[in-house]
Amino acid sequence: KAFIGALQADPDNVVANRAMAAFTVATGRYRDAEVYLQHLAKSGDPSSVFTLTDYYIASGRAKDAIVRLEALGKERKDIPNLGERLARAYAAGGDNTRAKSLIEQVLAGNPAAVDAQLLKGQLLLNEGHKEEAFTAVKAAASSNPQSAEAQFALGRVFASRGDKAA
Repeated sequence: KAFIGALQADPDNVVANRAMAAFTVATGRYRDAEVYLQHLAKSGDPSSVFTLTDYYIASGRAKDAIVRLEALGKERKDIPNLGERLARAYAAGGDNTRAKSLIEQVLAGNPAAVDAQLLKGQLLLNEGHKEEAFTAVKAAASSNPQSAEAQFALGRVFASRGDKAA
């Protein structure tokens, strides 16, 4: 009731929209969260757009995420991690070729980009290229040894190779 009251008083209130989106997700009403996430994304703030596109990907709507991310990229060229997020959306939509192309562009500009290396490794592993995946994931883990995602991905690659001890 408090969140609804806050939104009635100020429909554009960022805090109230975030709170309502989080509340609807926390109470299992995932579809109800979209309207609040869309409202937040209207601001054009990259983190709000990323939150909405993460929601789309989790909801099996990768195409909607791609449209939003590409529009954001046309508006602004200086957004960190946009390339990785767009590649992840393409991968979620089943277009691994486009995802790999975007990741290669990101890595050409920043070879130590951990998220890009991890996605590259995941895509390669999904295609059965275990050694190439290992190289990409190992590079990510070397760039950031404290990254839980990198360590988990490394474990997945070792398991796919049958090296359960590693």
